[in-house]
This record gives sequence, structure tokens and C-alpha cells, in this order.
Amino acid sequence: MLVIGHPLLNSMNFYEVTSIEQIQNTPANSTVYIEFSAKEIIDFCRENGVKFALHVKSLKEVVFSNILGASYIVLDDSLALDGQKIANEYMFDAKVLVIIDDENEIETYALAGIDGVIFPSAVKSF
Repeated sequence: MLVIGHPLLNSMNFYEVTSIEQIQNTPANSTVYIEFSAKEIIDFCRENGVKFALHVKSLKEVVFSNILGASYIVLDDSLALDGQKIANEYMFDAKVLVIIDDENEIETYALAGIDGVIFPSAVKSF
């Protein structure tokens, strides 16, 4: 299980971007964090080999995220179980991450077989 952003762990950060220009200001080999609706930024990442995480709000977006080549699919708890079920059924390359605020939720998602969790503090804004 991935745990991203917990203060006890050295883990990667995601860099939230809202423009292509911001991608150029991220550290080398970083993962950019994009809202699913940002098609132009997604296309840029795909064309330029930039690793990206997509924040999704529906199961349809979960499916499309894998097709688009996202490394991570970030979702809220309301989509967690169904999103992971789809990812497992279709053997997604992308990892499913659930946004959490409380470390006690780690156990719940571990038992549910979710790929990982992410704390909001792991998403850096520009």
C-alpha cells in the first residue's frame, strides 16, 4: 500500500498545476497533479512524458484516467471501493489513491485493498 504525505514517511509530493507553464517549474521527474477537466494539460503531459496524477469525480473519469495514461488516479472516499474494483478488474497500470485527512483511515483502506492513500499536504500548489 502506498502512503503519500504522512509526516513520518519520506514520500513523493505531487505538484498541482493549472497551466502548462507551471509544469516547467516543477522539479525534474516529479508528478504533476491535474484536475480531470484540464484536457490541454493532460495532452501536454502525455506528449512530453510527464508523469501525472488525475483527480477524478466519477467512475467514468476513473476509466478514462487509465486510458489517458495517468500514473495515479486520485479520488474521494465515496468512489474508493468502486474505483479500485474497476482498476483491479481491468488491470489498470495506474494506482488508485484515496484522499484522507486522518491516519486512522489507513487501516480501513488497507483492509479494503485500496492501492494507496494521499494526505492533502502531499499536493503542493504554485
